[in-house]
Amino acid sequence: MSLYSVYVCEDFEVGNGILTIWEAKEVAKVKDLDGFNRVNEILISESGVLPNSIICPDLFDNSEFFDIILFE
Repeated sequence: MSLYSVYVCEDFEVGNGILTIWEAKEVAKVKDLDGFNRVNEILISESGVLPNSIICPDLFDNSEFFDIILFE
């Protein structure tokens, strides 16, 4: 079973085959979309607000959009 990293970040951008994530912080690992949705619920319930961006780049087949992930 694979677990996929979930990050909260200030912003992210996809261009020229590169996903750039700014100020990323890994907050969880999930095995599927249900786990990702549950993490969203947990983050909202803990803080009362949703972070700027919640991203899980490896959970979905993104090969057509990017093949490099940069953390800035």
